[in-house]
Amino acid sequence: MQTISVRVPDDDLEWLLGIDVAGARSPSDRIRSLIAASRRQSEGMADYVACVAMLRDFLRPFENMLGTAERRHGIHSEVVAAIEQSLPEMMAETIAFAPVNEQEERTALAQVESNLAARTMRLCVRLLRMSITQSTPAYDPAVLDPYLPEIIELAGIIQGRRPSSTLNKES
Repeated sequence: MQTISVRVPDDDLEWLLGIDVAGARSPSDRIRSLIAASRRQSEGMADYVACVAMLRDFLRPFENMLGTAERRHGIHSEVVAAIEQSLPEMMAETIAFAPVNEQEERTALAQVESNLAARTMRLCVRLLRMSITQSTPAYDPAVLDPYLPEIIELAGIIQGRRPSSTLNKES
């Protein structure tokens, strides 16, 4: 390990000392932790699994705040949970997109499209399943209701325009 010396403005030092960094007590501990996090972030940009983990870390403060507030009020939203759980995976599909040569571009684009469509549709199906009962498991049980008429209309149009063999495929 090398020792380095840096000068930082007072407001940056104040910020550094004010952030919550697990296990870091001194400014040196905090700087080492920030360097390690930055390195993980940089390395995670090309690796889907690492990118998902990094994005979940970014969402952790929101998740913690949400969990605390839900416990305090004795409520839970499956709608928020479904979206919050899906976001890192959807975002990682775009962030961890590995560069390809020109010959592989069409195949890579089709794969990204397929992955994004699959993740997005799984989220849509998950949200629609929550709409089956009279009371959606959400802070506001009617949160999905305004969207249902349009979804039902679109489903009818899709069903009328697609051959039944296409609609009955197993995913």
